[in-house]
Amino acid sequence: MKSKLREVIEFIDKNFCPQKEEWKTIMEKSEEIKRYIFSLLKNRYNVSKEDLVILGSVPRMTYLKNDFDVDIFIRFEEDVELKSVVDFLIDAIDPRYKTRLRYAEHPYIELFAKGITFNIVPSYKTKYPNWLSPMDRSYYHHNYLVGNGIQELYREVVRLKVFLKASGVYGAEIFVGGFSGYLTELLVLKYHSFEEAILNISDWKPPTIVDLEGYYPTRQAVLEAFGRDIPLIVVDPVDRGRNVAAAVKKRSFSKVISAAKHFINKPSIKFFEESPYLSNQEYFLRFDYIVNPELPILLVYFEHDEKIEDIHYSQLERLSRKIKNVVENEGFEVFKVGVYSDYRSRSLLIFLFSELERPRYDKIRGPFPFMEAEKNFLDKNFDRIKWIGDDGRWYILREARFLSAEDIVRHIIENKLVKIPDDLYNEYKIFTLNRRFEEVMDDTLLKTWLVSFILGDEFWTLL
Repeated sequence: MKSKLREVIEFIDKNFCPQKEEWKTIMEKSEEIKRYIFSLLKNRYNVSKEDLVILGSVPRMTYLKNDFDVDIFIRFEEDVELKSVVDFLIDAIDPRYKTRLRYAEHPYIELFAKGITFNIVPSYKTKYPNWLSPMDRSYYHHNYLVGNGIQELYREVVRLKVFLKASGVYGAEIFVGGFSGYLTELLVLKYHSFEEAILNISDWKPPTIVDLEGYYPTRQAVLEAFGRDIPLIVVDPVDRGRNVAAAVKKRSFSKVISAAKHFINKPSIKFFEESPYLSNQEYFLRFDYIVNPELPILLVYFEHDEKIEDIHYSQLERLSRKIKNVVENEGFEVFKVGVYSDYRSRSLLIFLFSELERPRYDKIRGPFPFMEAEKNFLDKNFDRIKWIGDDGRWYILREARFLSAEDIVRHIIENKLVKIPDDLYNEYKIFTLNRRFEEVMDDTLLKTWLVSFILGDEFWTLL
């Protein structure tokens, strides 16, 4: 088992760990862009060269080779409006550089130059507890990690990041709901190595608590501060009131535990294949066998213009929840809901129902005759079939308004029974597995996502 684990670690190091020379080149290019941004700002804003800092995983060398971007933070005095800085830079940056306006807690600029993606992020020179922007912490996060020797552990960080990414839980974005890079690095400071981190993760139970600086004297004190219904609490070393793991969804928490347990029992390079679903023939044989036209799946397919990832995904997720609530109120049962988007031109909501068709009538339970509510119930339903059941309660027979899931979902969208942003889509279609389904299966990434949604994306159970 140890030799197999060593083989896996060597594979990760070879394919994902940055090399010193490559890192130096990236840092040199980053310094050039930093100087360029400073040249644009210096005559308009009261900033010094020291107010522009390269933060994030790249300066710490904890990034994944061939999968990274560079964060350049600008630290302003408190009287500067950050949005005005973004607006100014969008206009001032040379058109030969491709730029894009992006949003996190506040706007920032994505800049493509020298073969690298740079995030130009304005923030304030504030200290805990006087943050004016969530981005103000990043400067202190970097200093904390460097001050605690994270650069000496960069290989351990990369290994853990690769494992989390393979498990589908790397990234704090809303469409992932997983582990941020900062959180991953804090876990390495806690457990010191990739192997120890995996061993500990496999034994996690909610709520798991990590408090590196010992801000809270007891476990009870942590739970009182952050709540009990949270799977993972990692106290921010630079902000004792913040849970670094707040973005980690319960599903992601459970997924990483399951993945760690399976990996410990059977470490394999296959775990880190780019598309384990596509490369695993058994998986697709199961897909072809299980997914037949009778499976009660409904897909709402949207065509749209290019979208900002976090904003668009949030809109889709809210819409899927609202549709689910309405159809369940109409007597349908929804087992599972999913959201997919390429953010360029198309998105998809997918609903796994118990049945796509429902009975024509419902039996609706009413009050007992000795309750005050009886009169109102009888008055309200005077024209319906009604009876007192064997349990002594009133019942009525109610005819369903919609007999098919497709009809009610179409009715919801067409009549805007739930709030739908005006710019969410240009056109929509509704599919079932037995009707026009092939129209949405021409995209390999989409097909892979559909397979993982339907059969479950916990591929490690097949290894």
